[in-house]
Amino acid sequence: NYNLQDEQKNTAPEGVQYSLRGKTQKEITARYQSDVDRILNMQDTTQRQLIVGYTPSLYQDIGMPSLPLTIGSGHVYSAAKTEAEALQDGNYRRGVNYHGLGDTAVKNIYIAIQDPVMIIASRDVNKNTSPMRSTHSVVAIVDIGTAEKSLLVPIEITAERKVNGTRMDVNTISSVYERSVSNLVKEAIALEN
Repeated sequence: NYNLQDEQKNTAPEGVQYSLRGKTQKEITARYQSDVDRILNMQDTTQRQLIVGYTPSLYQDIGMPSLPLTIGSGHVYSAAKTEAEALQDGNYRRGVNYHGLGDTAVKNIYIAIQDPVMIIASRDVNKNTSPMRSTHSVVAIVDIGTAEKSLLVPIEITAERKVNGTRMDVNTISSVYERSVSNLVKEAIALEN
């Protein structure tokens, strides 16, 4: 499903770096945004991985592999909807954190993560979860203009996921939420991560 083409990587403008069966980043973004609409309007309730795009060059520069960037459809729904909206849709699940960021924030996540204020290494995640999560991830901190809050986007590095019926290695967005980051930043500086 994923084919790195060196010539495209070296000559394409930012955000259009690779080919996924001949698709440009613009085409992949359009498909992703359409999929988000279908998920949020309850027209697609399948649990699956959505391709957001290609790992941006900034993340590759800090050592992330050049892999497709994905997000689970459940994360799309829970990031965009509030608990009340999930109840109204009849799609509420106990134990899920609903963040209420809205459809625009979730649709434009690829653009947001290309201009983070900071990227920090996160603590290792639990190897015993199912599906098993990668043992390394980063957290992109994005300024969203909200007083004392930032958008946090944890990204698992080289996670194995099933995408369009094929098991493959991807970098995957594991959540998207707003939070005050002052303590997180202090900890990252203290730990030099």
